[in-house]
Amino acid sequence: MEHISRDRCVPATTSSSSIKNFISEQPDSDTVYTEGRCQFRIKAVPRQKYDNGTYMFYANANGNPNGWGFGLSYHTAASQDDIYSQPGARLVRENWIDENSNAISYPDQHLKIYDFSGKNWTGKGIAYSQIYGDEDRRQRFFNFCLIQSNGPQVLCGQTQVRNLNSPPSSSTLPKIMAVLKTIEFVDQSVNPVSSGTAASP
Repeated sequence: MEHISRDRCVPATTSSSSIKNFISEQPDSDTVYTEGRCQFRIKAVPRQKYDNGTYMFYANANGNPNGWGFGLSYHTAASQDDIYSQPGARLVRENWIDENSNAISYPDQHLKIYDFSGKNWTGKGIAYSQIYGDEDRRQRFFNFCLIQSNGPQVLCGQTQVRNLNSPPSSSTLPKIMAVLKTIEFVDQSVNPVSSGTAASP
């Protein structure tokens, strides 16, 4: 099974002119996106854009290319074990086991479980702090999966939400959660299109 990178926070490299174009040509709420075998809608928001597997936040409406984003990948018809493995931990006899260390999560990781939901899916998320490597570069991560209710579609992602040297108030997690909660899975028979692109139903 394909596993996505733990570091999907990516800088925007889009030119100023193309950013201005997308700001003035936002997709409407009926736009259907596809990622692999998943089809879904995301609420259109100014200065934000989903494209080619990455949801981007841009700094301002003046064409500033600096920004950040997080990735989405599909795991359609994944088993429950596969879904648990995507957030980076699995449930074993009511204990969450870290996928890397194969041990119950360490206290310094400050692991937190999130159960959340959207229009037609339930979500499982895990936030945890990096405890290895250069202390100045350690990050807090958020890994998640959105599981379609009464359907096979699953979207997962893994991303940084803040540097551990930054205050908790700097976390991008609230913005990410707000975006995820606008996602709505669409019947897979509706206009299949290329990965990361959009089409009207």
